[in-house]
Amino acid sequence: MMGYDPNSPPQGLFRTAHGAATSIFGILGHASDQDIAAMGEHLQHRGRMAYRRINSSLVLGGTFSDSRHLNDWISATDSIIYSGRPYVSCHDQDAIELKDLSIPSILMYTLDNSFPLRNLGGSYAAVLWNSSDRSLAIIRDRFGIEPLFIASGQHRHAFASEYKALLALPDVPAQPNRTAVAELQQCGFISPRSCFLQDIKPALCGGITFLDIHGNSSEKRDSLFAPSSEDNSFGGTLSELKQFFGRAVEQIPKNGRSFGIALSGGIDSATLVGAIRSSHPTAHLHTFTVGYGADDPEILGAADTATCLGAYHHKVYVSPTAVFDRLPMAIYHMEDPIGNDEYVCLDLMAKYAGTVVDRIILGNGADAIFAGMPLHRQIYEAQNNPALLEVYRAQWAYAFEGGGCKNPIDEQNQRAGRIPPPVRVLQFDNSALRPPPFSRQRPRPINLATHLRAVLDDYDGRMAGQRLIFGAYGLSVEMPYFDPLLVQTAFQFPVELNFEDGRSKSLLRECARHFLPSTLLDKKKNIQAMPVNLEFSDRLDALCDFYLKPNDVARRDLFSPSDVKRLRRKRRRVPYSRGEAMRLWQVLVTEIWARLFLDGRGRPRSSSVLTPSVR
Repeated sequence: MMGYDPNSPPQGLFRTAHGAATSIFGILGHASDQDIAAMGEHLQHRGRMAYRRINSSLVLGGTFSDSRHLNDWISATDSIIYSGRPYVSCHDQDAIELKDLSIPSILMYTLDNSFPLRNLGGSYAAVLWNSSDRSLAIIRDRFGIEPLFIASGQHRHAFASEYKALLALPDVPAQPNRTAVAELQQCGFISPRSCFLQDIKPALCGGITFLDIHGNSSEKRDSLFAPSSEDNSFGGTLSELKQFFGRAVEQIPKNGRSFGIALSGGIDSATLVGAIRSSHPTAHLHTFTVGYGADDPEILGAADTATCLGAYHHKVYVSPTAVFDRLPMAIYHMEDPIGNDEYVCLDLMAKYAGTVVDRIILGNGADAIFAGMPLHRQIYEAQNNPALLEVYRAQWAYAFEGGGCKNPIDEQNQRAGRIPPPVRVLQFDNSALRPPPFSRQRPRPINLATHLRAVLDDYDGRMAGQRLIFGAYGLSVEMPYFDPLLVQTAFQFPVELNFEDGRSKSLLRECARHFLPSTLLDKKKNIQAMPVNLEFSDRLDALCDFYLKPNDVARRDLFSPSDVKRLRRKRRRVPYSRGEAMRLWQVLVTEIWARLFLDGRGRPRSSSVLTPSVR
């Protein structure tokens, strides 16, 4: 039995790659037509909906970019549906021969252990039915770029690219995951393999989840890094690194669909643009940057890069008013409200980019691969310096806990950043939260290479949030730095090569010499953040007055009203510090999320949570 929604968005509004679905969903177990229709309604912003009853206990469904993709899937004889675009990325000769196979065939090879998942690149999520043992296999890309969520009950499993579609099912509870809520207040993000809803979890990244009709589940996963690579010995060459980086981006202009590159003022995205320009000198390159005005360093740096490399550059300016007006819709799109204001800015950029191109290329991943974050330098410096390690431990603990501290460096941070302690989550042991790496415990000697491998092998869910934002505007997403062969090759170099000459990401900069003019090689990393000035503080207070009334906070029963009040400004003419503003922001976005997904159960564009016009 097949279904089709003739009232879903018309052809041409939503686009994807190689005939894949823009989103997938389904139920293993009893599924009524009403259940499937409700799930599809919650995904209507992703395209036309179709579904197939594979057998009496399985329904597979998806949304599609146009009628051709939809009809191809409906007429297919295999029991598989996927979103995104996986590809083969490795040296192995047998694997190279797989490159000419169809995507469903490649996915089947991974399922029967003929091909290791560590060598499958791209962003993808796939669901395959194994008729021999009547089980369902769910496969998801290594870094969780392509989202997929699972809700398992006593008699059935449901899955969907967005968890709002799972909340369309009346038997899926809408209860908060208090651990995740507490992690957001403390760290600004949440642990891998969790989300804000207690009874829903992300599908395993870089592995296979098996579900059967009896409600059972199991998982299988291997490391991104082959066992022979664990000794951190030198085994790569710079020419190989350049070659594999070029290979990771060379296919981008070839599939006949327009694309743009999200361009910052730093080296990561500049290297992407340079590599594409190097391999395709005549390609028409669109670049997009979002910032807070003409003098924003990100705007200026990106414009300079675009000019040097001959790209058609688009600048998106945002203001505090635009950020706060857009905040509920951005949370609706990305679901878990992790991160700070940069995700709202990304939503505004995606909205504009979707009117210009079909897909967006992002520079995510370079910091984790080439040790580009300030934390990475600190870990590297402290590896063999016990005194410095103790200084950094105090800093990491302070950023985690807020409040006062004894270290003189942190006393300066406290005066400048004024990070108050986070609010405590009710009905939860807040002391049980896992502290940031190395902040309190004294395990075996710290090692940056080991830390980076662990991060990449168990990546958190922030990439899926970005994919959901861009997908809301019909854009597919590619992140070339996450190419498995590129990552594995980069980790064959000693980690100290990333800090040569006192610079960060020195190894990437050496690779970039092949693609960029010398004037662009010394670009510095800037953490983009909206200035927390009086306008921002006033807008933040206005929304908190609306969403965080004491009676509403008490009724929600996540935070204490007095604890929330502690975060509010005492003097209206003095702006918040960034640390103060972000603590309050995290409480605010949690309440907006709760109204969207606990009260509204993810219903499309619920009018009950739209931001009031507060000027």
